[in-house]
Amino acid sequence: MRDESGYLAVPLAVVREIASSEGLGVREFEAELLNNGIIPYRYLRNIGTLGTDGQAKLLTTSAAVVGCGGLGGLIVELLARAGVGRLTLIDGDVFSDSNLNRQALCTEAALGLAKAEAAAARVRAINGAVETVPYAAMLTEGNAKAFLEGNSIVFDALDNLPSRRLLLKAARGLGITVIHGAIAGWWGQVCVAEPGSEILTSLWEGKGEKGAETTVGTPGFTPSAVASLQVALGIRTLLGLETPASKYLFLLNLEGPGLERLPLER
Repeated sequence: MRDESGYLAVPLAVVREIASSEGLGVREFEAELLNNGIIPYRYLRNIGTLGTDGQAKLLTTSAAVVGCGGLGGLIVELLARAGVGRLTLIDGDVFSDSNLNRQALCTEAALGLAKAEAAAARVRAINGAVETVPYAAMLTEGNAKAFLEGNSIVFDALDNLPSRRLLLKAARGLGITVIHGAIAGWWGQVCVAEPGSEILTSLWEGKGEKGAETTVGTPGFTPSAVASLQVALGIRTLLGLETPASKYLFLLNLEGPGLERLPLER
């Protein structure tokens, strides 16, 4: 059936039924439909921005999210709704009361649950076609290669510099682009670090283990804004769309509000 925009679109129930009858996975069948100009209804509002080719390509991509708390939980939600085909979810922490103000995956009923497992469950509830690989463990020197291998990009949703540095080192070794995000109070920052880039190394030089969030806090609205920018830049990276993002540090000020784009040396 055609929607008001003129697209030939198919409801989820029909997609599932035909995929099952043909012995195909839902994601595989969705990509086949898109390649033939037919839109699964779940992606209908993406098409004007991403196009059918872009949406089909997104279904074949893989991304990792390291840290499934304030930033990471929101990133996971947005990636699942966008239709990124495979998500590796890494976090060794469990939900506590202090997470309730800002972590989208944290509910009163979820207190004590592993964040990585909760993230995987949320993805399955949103988009059953997306494959999830959860690791309820902290990223370490010993497991980083195994956890990250096979992904095109990794989202840095961590909250301390030692872990960020470890992630950056592992991503460099694997040739994976890092989509960095950090939050504190009314402020956030986002940066795209391509393999071999020294941008993040320069930003973190001489800094302590924790950022300003330890003193100014992390209200719920700041991670929402930063996660959205990270995902937008991440999707452009996955689709190979031209972007100057790797040349800039994006600074978000929600007191203003305003977004500054600071040029960086490569």
